[in-house]
This record gives sequence, C-alpha cells and structure tokens, in this order.
Amino acid sequence: MNIRSGEIRPATTNKKETRIKQGIYQETHTSIQNIGLMAVLGHKGRARKATYDLFRTHNSKLFGLMKSGLYQLPLQVLNALAEEFDFDGAFNEPIQRYRKRKPQGGCREICVPGTYLMATHHLIGAVIDAQTVHSNNVYSRKGQGRNALIQDALKRINDGHCYVSTLDIENCFASVNPGILDRLPVHQRFVSNSLRNENLNFATPLLNNGKEVLYQAKDKNILSPLYREDMDNTGAPTGLMQGSPASWPILGWVWKDLPPIDENVGFVHVYVDDILVVAKSEAGRREITDAVVQFLQDCPAGPLGLTQIEYNVGQAFEFLGYEISYDYGDGLADARLAEAAFSKLERVLPQLVEVDRLRGSEFPYSACAKLRAILGGHSMASDLDEWWDYYVETLLDYDLTSESPFDLRYTATLAS
Repeated sequence: MNIRSGEIRPATTNKKETRIKQGIYQETHTSIQNIGLMAVLGHKGRARKATYDLFRTHNSKLFGLMKSGLYQLPLQVLNALAEEFDFDGAFNEPIQRYRKRKPQGGCREICVPGTYLMATHHLIGAVIDAQTVHSNNVYSRKGQGRNALIQDALKRINDGHCYVSTLDIENCFASVNPGILDRLPVHQRFVSNSLRNENLNFATPLLNNGKEVLYQAKDKNILSPLYREDMDNTGAPTGLMQGSPASWPILGWVWKDLPPIDENVGFVHVYVDDILVVAKSEAGRREITDAVVQFLQDCPAGPLGLTQIEYNVGQAFEFLGYEISYDYGDGLADARLAEAAFSKLERVLPQLVEVDRLRGSEFPYSACAKLRAILGGHSMASDLDEWWDYYVETLLDYDLTSESPFDLRYTATLAS
C-alpha cells in the first residue's frame, strides 16, 4: 500500500460498472473540451448551443454527480439521483454555511451546497474552464497549481527578481460583483437558479438572545452554528459562494484578461485570490503592483480591494503554505513547509484517525488520504521527505484499537 501514490483504498469490485461510469465521464469530458475548442476558435454561437445541448443530457448530470464525490455509488443509484433534478430547475435544499478562521485573523464563510446544486456547479465550472484561455500568470487551473507557481517563483527570485511583495484580494469571494454572472459563457437559463444567490435557499444561524447558537466542533478553527431554513432568504451571502466548485473557474475566467506584464520588469503569479509579485527593482515592483490594482478596479468582477505586504531583499516570507527563505547555506531562495501546513496536519489527523477507529477500520484510510492531500500539495518543499517519513511512520504505528489520544508531537521530534 503506497500512501504517496494514493493507493490507500480498496479498488471498486464491480469492474463492469466502473467501465460504464468511466465511459460516461470521459464522453462528457470530451464534449466539454470540444465546447472549449469552439470558443477558442471564435465559434461562440456554436459553443453556446453545444453548451445548452450538453446541459439537457442525462449523462451530464451523472458527470456532475460523479465529480461531486459520488463516483463510488452504484450506477443504479446515480441514475436515480440524476432523474431527481434538472440544471435549470429550482434547488430547494437549504445551503448550509460555516465560518472558518483565517491564519491572518478574521473569518471566511464557507458554503456547503446540496448534492444537486453541487453537481450543477461542477458542470458549470468545467464548461467555463474549458472556454477560458488562461494567462500564463494564473496557476489556479488544471495542469498548474501551487507547486508550479512556487517552482517558477523560486527560479525567478534566484535569477535576480529579488524585490518581492504578496497581495491578497480582500474578502475576495464575497466582494465579487454579481454582474459578472451576466457575462459567463453559460446560458443564463442555467446560471439564474444555480449561481444567483437571491434565487437560492440559504440556511441561517439560529439565534438565542441575539447570539448565534454554535455547535461545538472538534476543530477549534471551525465555527459551526446550528441552522434553520431562511424562508425569506434574508441571509443570502454576497458575491460568489466560497466552497462552490464553480467559483474558482469564474475567477480564472476573470483573470484571463489581466494585461501582459513586461518580463524585463518582473512577473506576477496568481493563485485564485493570492498574488505574488517579483521584480528586478523597487520601481518594477511598484509598476506591477499598480497594474494589478488597476485591473482589479476595472475588471467585470470589481472593484476589488487588495492588501499588500512588501518584503526587503533577502527577507523570508510565507505564501500558499510555503516558507521562502535564504538561510540554507548557499544564499539562494528555498521553499520549505510553512508552520500553517503543520498546524493543519496536527489539527485534523487525530480527528480523522478517530473517525477510522470508530468505523472499525484496520488502517487509517481517512488520515492517510488527508496526509497525501496536504503534503502532496507541497511537493516543492525541500524538507518534504523528512515529513513524509515521519508522518507515515507515525500513522502506520498507530493502534486503531486503542482508546488513547493521538498526538503527533512533530515539533519535539524534528526540532531536536
């Protein structure tokens, strides 16, 4: 069993059903890519009609359900679920929300769409992404990611782009101008009932003497109120829903219009709402930052505000779960896992091991899946192998039949 490669769960036993589901998924994926090709070649009318036709098919609903994490369900169950909704219908299941603390302070509100709305958002997101000609500056897209961003940024910093600043869009998802929905390359018939918050049904927190009644979650960074259905929809959030699989593609579709940056001056690296600027001079850093600020003011999703931190030459900084510093002996910038990544592991792994224990599992599947997701998402960290070895050994040695608490104590182990 190889945790790093993802071989942590038993394979599906019904091979015939697996082949059928794979065929449905691939057929729909190919149709989506063809729509993207039509749009890129300028045949927007044909792309629009093909998108409309796609949303009317049964297989597209199966595609959305499978992308929503229901791939392992029997095909008969998936077909029954697909018969229960339409992409242009009303979604009546209340969307629950919770607030999650940010490392820098404050909270972000995370929305949890129901099964059918989540499937719809997955399909909308895939169709938007296929029609987006991404800028080379945008890394929050398929084929790129945080590791590719860090790899490129390190190369550029070590090539002399040593004037660094990090930018963050303030309250990004909630601040997005809802007028952007009118411009999406998806028929408004399917946007209206699934993406416009005023047409959705949000649950709102229960109040007692004006204060929210909170559920005592094990994760102290999660603030989980108890909800009631908001029949008048007075508690609908603004902007885009954070937690929706359509929100990232929509932001990527906005970023595609970012004006090109003169590479002789510097580079801008975008990951959703986190931005890293590297430049060869102080003036270059200011020029690039001003261009990004202006773009976010004028773009269809704007105006969007920014917070900015500028770093002195050679000063360490954190970005996307990495710590970039220069104190490793050779004077070059290097990436290691930041404290935030460790705190997340230390917080969630004990809970997931407890889940596996209560399920009667003989192996900590849930904890290993989370370990792979977090550490595998930071493959550019130069100290990654040390942490893989330590965490995997700790997990494999843990006795799932034990009632004792699970404590990794990573700081005592590697700091010594």
